[in-house]
Amino acid sequence: MRVIFSILALVQLASGQCPSEFSFTGKCELASVSEAADCDLKSHLTLDNDAVLEDLVTALCAAAVDDNTRDWNYVTFQGNNPNNYQWDNNYFDGGTSWNDEKETETEILHSGDTGSILRTYNDYASSAIISWPDHGNHGPEYKYPDNFNNCDLRAAMCCFIDTRLTTPLDPNSDVCNHDLHNSKTLNHISRGYAVFEDREDKAYCNAIAWGKDEGAVSAGYAGNALFYISMYSGLYENGYVENIPSSPLCACIEQMATVTETDCTKVNANEKCTFTLNDTDLSAVLTSDVTYSACDTSFIEHYESIADVEEVEEVKSEHIFGNCTDVTKDFLNDRFYVSGSPPVYVDESKWATVVGQGHMYYPPIKDSTLCKYLEEIPNSIIMRKCLWCTDSHKEIYYKRITELPPPDELDFLDLLMSNWYDEPKNVLGTDFMLFSSYEDALSGTGNWTFCNYDVEQVGFPRDCGPTRAVGNNWNSYVKHSPWHTYHHSFYVEKGVVSQA
Repeated sequence: MRVIFSILALVQLASGQCPSEFSFTGKCELASVSEAADCDLKSHLTLDNDAVLEDLVTALCAAAVDDNTRDWNYVTFQGNNPNNYQWDNNYFDGGTSWNDEKETETEILHSGDTGSILRTYNDYASSAIISWPDHGNHGPEYKYPDNFNNCDLRAAMCCFIDTRLTTPLDPNSDVCNHDLHNSKTLNHISRGYAVFEDREDKAYCNAIAWGKDEGAVSAGYAGNALFYISMYSGLYENGYVENIPSSPLCACIEQMATVTETDCTKVNANEKCTFTLNDTDLSAVLTSDVTYSACDTSFIEHYESIADVEEVEEVKSEHIFGNCTDVTKDFLNDRFYVSGSPPVYVDESKWATVVGQGHMYYPPIKDSTLCKYLEEIPNSIIMRKCLWCTDSHKEIYYKRITELPPPDELDFLDLLMSNWYDEPKNVLGTDFMLFSSYEDALSGTGNWTFCNYDVEQVGFPRDCGPTRAVGNNWNSYVKHSPWHTYHHSFYVEKGVVSQA
């Protein structure tokens, strides 16, 4: 059902021959109003001069636009969320349950609180204006996401790296590099850089752009377009979730990681303004018929049609670049870095890295991915290699001998990283065994006989040892661990998935 929002502006009218109602499509301004009315409005309204009439029409048009504009918080108002700026911040950074949940029998994308996305699309996004979510609309005290402040290039982009549905992500872009300062409120790092290796076709990106004319549809309905590519098409229709590490899920294009490609979406709006005259007042109503479609060209070509040469060059050279090799080389050269080769600590044809710290740093893989690795390999062995640990703990082999509990009962990766507990199903000799060498783990000989657990934020292996307690060799990713355990990494035997 189309919802029409109206505002009444009371104006004393003189008798005359103007129609009781007239309407037109297009921009609401004096010329259009006068043409549609086809009468002497100034005389009918007993106004002193043309300037007063123009001021009146301008005020009525602005009020009609305001009344047909929905604040961004209407998008999440009907969902099960606190309906405040922090929710929006977290979602556009790649968080909240909308990004984190996976499809299960009880958590269904289209029947949970994300149903508010469909309601927003039907009630507002197709028939009204959704305001742009920045500080400018409400003042600095209203803390909208920083992601959409100062979009000087008048372009925004969303990049997703996973899906919460069973259908796989359909990636369209390689991820090249990212200046972390550009999105420091997300990653909490004021200065730093990220260079993404071996990430070919790992993200799906979609972008929007708008012209300099604030009265143009592309600018006036930019908030609609953002809602469409992020929450409706991106999340609700396709189930796309999660941000590129260190980069926002959605933001002004200046804040996003540099990528090789992006889809392009444009918004179309047919506006109808209706003015009604009666004996005592004049009212103005704006209705909108809003639709969305893919751009007729690539994003760069679309952007060239609404931006100047310098803006296009900046987007092409810093944000959407055809291949990562050249742009990353220039990115590093500009910062006086040269590419090197990281140290190799294991046979990478046999072991896949899970997570690491210090000199052996490696961003964590997903818990679900680690569990899948263990399912596919016959030995179910994980190794922790630690450069400066006690000799007995420089290499430890964890061999799983019972099936892992389901993920809603156990976060197995967190168990290893920061919270080493015996429940559920993590008891030495019953659910797993520890060994000092890979050969012992294969043969089942020389297994460790002592283990303890259950200290919050203390990870693998607490004080477990070959025959007795050996302290200060545990790791933690949420608090400071003993200094000599800091440089370590976990590995899992490679199988079909980990070799892919």
